[in-house]
Amino acid sequence: MKTQGTFGNADLAKEIASQFGTTQETVKVKMRYTKEVRDFLNKIDEAHRKAAESELTFG
Repeated sequence: MKTQGTFGNADLAKEIASQFGTTQETVKVKMRYTKEVRDFLNKIDEAHRKAAESELTFG
């Protein structure tokens, strides 16, 4: 079952609904820079692996 978000302020929810309506539309977005983002995340993951294997201590 799909959960829906709720508003804590009923007056605010009514105002938003009056401005934008109550229907929902699907939005598709093409991800840009996916290769660069993936490369960056892989570098972070590799740095975490190296840090976990490190025996360097401070103090």
